[in-house]
Amino acid sequence: MHSSLKLRLSAVDTARHRIVAASGFAALLTAVNTNAHHSVAGQYDPSKSVTVEGTVVEVLMRNPHSRIQLEITDASGHAETWTLEMDDVEDMAEQGITSETLLAGDEIIVFGFPARDGSRLLHIERLQRPADGLEYEDD
Repeated sequence: MHSSLKLRLSAVDTARHRIVAASGFAALLTAVNTNAHHSVAGQYDPSKSVTVEGTVVEVLMRNPHSRIQLEITDASGHAETWTLEMDDVEDMAEQGITSETLLAGDEIIVFGFPARDGSRLLHIERLQRPADGLEYEDD
């Protein structure tokens, strides 16, 4: 085979491999992002409701869902941590909830829907901070 033909074929193969690799990477990112966003009714049970009261440990403001880690004391006096999921950053900001509104150490009361799998995961429908009257309601 002529050397210039080999070089052209090699360049075509390299470009083809890059396109295939980029397509695979894009498909992987799409799959991960699709999995990260889920329906409330799919993961949580709206036919049941739970109210928890406790101390905010951590607040993570992000899309598609912001999260709060909340330490509560169960009926037997043992501390347990719940993960509370809420709206996206923009929807929360419309109600005045930002990364500077909820802070670690805040005492809050939350009403929401529990996870279908029985884990300590809750979708927030309403949140109250009695210390200053702050309220949030999922729209």
